[in-house]
Amino acid sequence: MITSFLNKHFISAVHIILRKNVILRKNVILTKVRISLIYDWIPAFSGMTKIVRITKITGMVLWLGLSIFLLGCQHVVQKEPGWLRKEWIVNTLSEPYLKTKILQKTKSILTSDLVVQGDSLYGVRAYSREGGNLQWFFSVTGGVEGGLAVDGERLVFGGSDGFFYCLELKTGILLWKFYTGSENLGEPFVSNGHVYFLTSKEKVYALSIRTGKLIWMHRPQKTAALSIRGVSRPFADNKRVYVGFSDGTVSALNRKTGQWIWKVSLAKGKERFKDVDASPVVRGNLLYVSSFDGGMFCLNKITGKTIWRNKEGSYFAPSIDGKQLYYASSKSEILALNRFSGKVLWKRKIKGLATRPVVYGTFLLYGLSTGPFHIIDKKDGSLSYQLNMFRGVSAEPVLDVDLKELYVMSIEAWLYKFSLLF
Repeated sequence: MITSFLNKHFISAVHIILRKNVILRKNVILTKVRISLIYDWIPAFSGMTKIVRITKITGMVLWLGLSIFLLGCQHVVQKEPGWLRKEWIVNTLSEPYLKTKILQKTKSILTSDLVVQGDSLYGVRAYSREGGNLQWFFSVTGGVEGGLAVDGERLVFGGSDGFFYCLELKTGILLWKFYTGSENLGEPFVSNGHVYFLTSKEKVYALSIRTGKLIWMHRPQKTAALSIRGVSRPFADNKRVYVGFSDGTVSALNRKTGQWIWKVSLAKGKERFKDVDASPVVRGNLLYVSSFDGGMFCLNKITGKTIWRNKEGSYFAPSIDGKQLYYASSKSEILALNRFSGKVLWKRKIKGLATRPVVYGTFLLYGLSTGPFHIIDKKDGSLSYQLNMFRGVSAEPVLDVDLKELYVMSIEAWLYKFSLLF
């Protein structure tokens, strides 16, 4: 109906906006059709006009009319509920992207005055927390998928171009880079002046944060033939580095040398995807980690011995709050467990895959790959609030609890800042 009054110069553009999306996840192709989701492009209409060649004045007038019409639609779709206020929204891409749907899963990093965000196409940007204004941009060929980490005034991350980078946090100036020779898909972990990370070839690196010098490198002897795109973020304590691999194993390595201490397999049967992409979480002597299809495990971090297992696996790390453990399963559920016994306290069925749940007071916050953003009661999993603003969310939402600020990165690279009013 919309295209009936547009001239031929605009029909192709509208068709592009309404085309099918393709999501590559776990080597499985998922598709869904964009229906009423055109409002996400409204903030970028000025960029889209660069794509459409306008040759007639009448076409320009009609395009302006369509923009005003869709802005009205956007206002209806994006009506804010009473429990939050949208402060700003920015498109983190360098230019409009009208190809297949992209999967943005890099979590934002907050400092006192900046929010730093990576994207899987172009690189890393830093915005002011106050107004969402761009402060600096660092270009990386192929983008940044794995994640970011901060150590003092230094920002570290791996690129899809085969390099691992260290920037000055305030300015985005390059301090050093290290060549790994493969995509760096894992979020780095910083501890005691070192940064630990895993590459797509499953090499574990330990580098000096100050100089970028190699401390050690560890590579397992066996990897999986069928693997999920993505790798685990290591976790390091004073003696060990814990990391998961695509063959379903978790290893403890000597922090100083990278030598193997123990290895445990989380794959217990004929799981299709054995990958341990979830980051290990440590509390005391207990280590919590999951395989995508192999289950959620509680291990003794000293010996690797299994204390309990829940059969529902996950792509993300669990969140721990007191005696409870919360996680989003690979079977489209949110679960609450007693973290000491593994007893299931409640389950909530969802549509699509959820991000890692974030604890906020008596609530859990998470985004869904299918679009909605949920806030649920952590006592029983009942839905408290729902926000329908996104085409999907795969990046873990980030909270500043003290300032009651929520940052959400949508699948298609729109970064939102909200103020929570509850």
